[in-house]
Amino acid sequence: MAKVLVVYATRTSATAEIAGLVAEGIRFSGNEADIVEVKEIKSEADFEGYDGYVFGSPTYHGEMLQSMKTMLFLAITSTVLLVAGQTTVVTSGRKGEPGR
Repeated sequence: MAKVLVVYATRTSATAEIAGLVAEGIRFSGNEADIVEVKEIKSEADFEGYDGYVFGSPTYHGEMLQSMKTMLFLAITSTVLLVAGQTTVVTSGRKGEPGR
């Protein structure tokens, strides 16, 4: 059984709800999932002990939230994530909103 960390950024709690659904799907497949808001990630040590990662953020004017950008910079420089099996990044915006 794999253990997956689901990290989300949100302004209106909509992304928190989506993160909960993602975690539910992970659990339904027989794996473990922990859900953490991005502001709870303080250091590389917070990524330890997981086999996979999912990062989610809303987009505003084609950009994800700054808190997620900052955390992703920490994540990509983390040796923990470099040896991990799976990492997924998900962003969403309003229908018809142009991306960058």
